[in-house]
Amino acid sequence: MTLPLSLPAEPQLPPVVAAAVAGLTGRVVGGPDKPMAQWSEAERERAMVLAPADLSQLTPADRREAEIGADRFAALLRPATVAEILAWLMPINAGVRNVQGEEDLRIASTAIAMLEIPAATLTVAAQRDALRTWQFFPSAADVAKLLEPVAMRWRRQMAACQEVARGAVTTGTPLPNPWPRATPEEARNAAAQVAELKRSLGERPGVAGRPERMTVACPLAPHHLIAAYEQTVARGGEGAERARARLAILRRQHASEARA
Repeated sequence: MTLPLSLPAEPQLPPVVAAAVAGLTGRVVGGPDKPMAQWSEAERERAMVLAPADLSQLTPADRREAEIGADRFAALLRPATVAEILAWLMPINAGVRNVQGEEDLRIASTAIAMLEIPAATLTVAAQRDALRTWQFFPSAADVAKLLEPVAMRWRRQMAACQEVARGAVTTGTPLPNPWPRATPEEARNAAAQVAELKRSLGERPGVAGRPERMTVACPLAPHHLIAAYEQTVARGGEGAERARARLAILRRQHASEARA
């Protein structure tokens, strides 16, 4: 059995249908292929986020195209058979430390088939990724972790196509990045406010002589906080990892508010 070298091309949708599907799946257009928290300022400025908009102008032809797209994604999601999984696993089995016998290999393939992994994801490229990652023969969970992200993306797009085909949905239109960029002066002011907040966390006598922390409210706009945390991450050192985690949370919250 000959395996495909790489993933198949995803269905091409007409622009209005593609915009609807992208809006429903929350896709970011023009951004790099890595978590948003790792984007540089230039990458973030180039990115466009699809925000909800009315799609009352969908024509019957548009809905038919969406239905065709859903069918094509469904074809990509056809579950692999035991034989297809076995053929994909055999070269991997030869490259791990604990080589499995023929019967054990067939049992493992049967277990993996129960996860309904799409046959289209069983590629030579995925084999290479597996051989770089796995020193020992994989469990069904290992295989799912490697291949499921692609399957999940196809399932989301299929579901979005089905929603568009039904007609009563919202779609997205390209909008500027929803995270307003603070000016250099705003960034400096935000950093100064954060520093002042830290200084204001003084000590006062508490129960049994133990100090209590005293906090002072210091309201900041979301994009000011984002700018301050970005500076903390850029400086590195102690607290950078915590700031990076908080920054990712703030960006997600702010993006959700901007789309609301």
